[in-house]
Amino acid sequence: MLSGARHAPHHPRQEWIAKYKGKFDQGWDKIREETFNRQKKLGIIPANAKLTERPKKIQAWDSLNAEQKELYAYMMEIYAGYLEQADYNVGRVIKSIEDLGQLDNTLIIYIVGDNDASGEGSPEGATNLEAEMNEIYTDYKEEMLKQKEDIGTWKSYNPVGWAQPINTTMQCCKQIASHY
Repeated sequence: MLSGARHAPHHPRQEWIAKYKGKFDQGWDKIREETFNRQKKLGIIPANAKLTERPKKIQAWDSLNAEQKELYAYMMEIYAGYLEQADYNVGRVIKSIEDLGQLDNTLIIYIVGDNDASGEGSPEGATNLEAEMNEIYTDYKEEMLKQKEDIGTWKSYNPVGWAQPINTTMQCCKQIASHY
């Protein structure tokens, strides 16, 4: 099974988004540190591993204003809700196979995403990927907050700041292949 749920755009149902309200308010820098430390504790990475620096093109969470933090935390709530909704539905498929009595005869390989988190949404996030790909960037102050109802639909893309903690322990995101 292949789920593209890690790939943008992220568009879960509202009830899945609501489950994550407030879970990302501490921001991408803190989430990345927490993820890195948890990976060390679990033995996923060596105890002496060092967390790479945040690339200069990714804004420090603490440098953002309150509106940006609220908007970007909401975007990550959407992402998390989308992943959980995808996992739930994969579980439904597996349950159906089990109900048919074929689970022991089934090999399941579950791949989530296509090649890790992406920075397509630029530093501010985006509601127009085609413009972003042509380097016509949205000024969040004028556009993103006005388009909040589009965030969490097929029209939105998270800011690059979230790609880095999602990809921890890697240095950045899939657009910068040299960091892998």
